[in-house]
Amino acid sequence: EEKFILIRNTWSTERLPEIQLLGLTDVMKCSADPEKLPLLLKLELHDMLYTIMTGPMVDAEREEELVERQREIDDMAEKRRNRQLDYVQKKEMDKKEHLQARDWVQWKADFGRLALVSLLTLQNLSCSPLFRPVLVEKGFGAVLAALIRKLSRAEKHLNFLAMMQTGQMMAMLVTEVGEQQLVALKTAYNISLDLESRVPLVEQGLAEAAIQAQTPALRNSPRELECVRLVCNLALT
Repeated sequence: EEKFILIRNTWSTERLPEIQLLGLTDVMKCSADPEKLPLLLKLELHDMLYTIMTGPMVDAEREEELVERQREIDDMAEKRRNRQLDYVQKKEMDKKEHLQARDWVQWKADFGRLALVSLLTLQNLSCSPLFRPVLVEKGFGAVLAALIRKLSRAEKHLNFLAMMQTGQMMAMLVTEVGEQQLVALKTAYNISLDLESRVPLVEQGLAEAAIQAQTPALRNSPRELECVRLVCNLALT
């Protein structure tokens, strides 16, 4: 309960993903315990997850700081092109560029992990008949539909980039995106097991998203199976 309150209060006042991630990871573990689900329902965990998954994954103050640092680097780069920097200033610029790249990647990675842990927590809740109607009423069908579409677009773009580059990085990213979409599809299928929720889920666009996700690239894959199972469930309305 203390972890939950910490995440909820800090998320509403300040985006600190590196701190909130630790708390939410513990909450995710609790969400896998059926005995703790009534408490999580009482604490309205679904409301917090909805806020995190639909809200901006940014900290405005931190973003402005990074943008300002980038402006300084751009000014130095312009001077460097005009040969207006001495040796010491060039070394200082190189250091600033390194720190900027590191902090920017870390900042995005923290928010990315927070989004993934939120999705995994939602998947745990979707396994519970206690939570399924609540999740649908909150609008998670639309959240999952949007996420499934977003991951399909991301996979398409990453596949295109992978064809243009050598190395394994893009291939690894494609795999990761596919795994996240599989989690989203499984979560959607779990929620669709609630008979009374199927019509609202269709209205929230989940059936359409599952049909659109069935591309030739998914043929005979676990994701295609989840798409088919989800569409079949939603067809029985």
